Amino acid sequence: MQTKRRSLLMLIDFGIMVGVYMLAYLLMIVTKSEEPSAISVYALSLLLFAACIFGGRVALRMYFNVWRYANAKAYLSIVFADMAGGVVAVVISSFIPYINLGEWRSVALVAMITTATLSSRFVYQQRHKALSRGMSEEGSNKIKVAIVGAGQVGALLAEELLYFRGSHYRPVMFVDNSQAKVGGRLEGVPVYYENEDVLTMIAAKGVQEIFIAIPQITADRAKEMLDFYSRTGCKVKLYDFATGSDGADREGEKRVIREFNIEDLLFRNALDVVNEDVKAFYRDKVVIITGGGGSIGSELARQVSKCKPKKLIIVDIYENNAYDIQQELLRRYGTDFDLTVEIGSVRDPERLNAVFAAYKP
Repeated sequence: MQTKRRSLLMLIDFGIMVGVYMLAYLLMIVTKSEEPSAISVYALSLLLFAACIFGGRVALRMYFNVWRYANAKAYLSIVFADMAGGVVAVVISSFIPYINLGEWRSVALVAMITTATLSSRFVYQQRHKALSRGMSEEGSNKIKVAIVGAGQVGALLAEELLYFRGSHYRPVMFVDNSQAKVGGRLEGVPVYYENEDVLTMIAAKGVQEIFIAIPQITADRAKEMLDFYSRTGCKVKLYDFATGSDGADREGEKRVIREFNIEDLLFRNALDVVNEDVKAFYRDKVVIITGGGGSIGSELARQVSKCKPKKLIIVDIYENNAYDIQQELLRRYGTDFDLTVEIGSVRDPERLNAVFAAYKP
């Protein structure tokens, strides 16, 4: 199926190239800049430039992109591939007179091909977004939400809510404290300034829930925003990592919409105490952390893990908490050290004695 889709896309792209060359040839006839017999030159030039441009696109794996979800990097891949292929084709054609259209005319043709290809991808992507948004809104009673933070994270959340068919939410406004963004739109949603007046606007738009979408928000700022937006009577939630934003590397983790918890409002910004002496002390040792699934214990587990211990044992009475930090550390460190979870209470002497006897930390 994927091979068939890529082949179809390449066929469409070749059709675009043919169309561009036909347009250029018609302009040549209308302007009478060359003899009509030059069609053979255009035809041979088309084959050469198509081969070189497709070579560049295949080399950059452009046809492996899922264009309905393409980002700026995917669009730039077209530009770079066509530039590289075009340069190669111009150099080759300069040595073969009967397919040489001239440097500037060749550059213009490559630019037209690139522009047409980019336009086709963009139209396809926007059409898919419009269809997805229409289907997600059709016959549904979505919960109206306001997104606080009109930055990259907020835009990502809005796109997820607007175009995911299973979404139960519909963003109707952004709120931001940057005057430069106020009056603009993100994904078609207007941006309002964060002040006392915005509370009235939230009520006027029928907002039922408010999502805070600010990266690496501090504990003081989180509490301030929770107090401020709670005055609307709406539910206030965070668009954040499930384990909180402690400044750690979150590669591979996905932000989720979740309730505020006590860790968001107290001791949110973790203190990094790992230095060379600390690393030397814990390296290749067996370390047990009791209460390892809690806010303090899980942060201890993260920092001890940086020291590459021989074995780390997380002890907690709550299985879910211990599992969360275990999965986080496995994603981050893999098999760099032995990681084990033991479920039990520190108030159970027999259980603790068994754990200490088994692992001898």
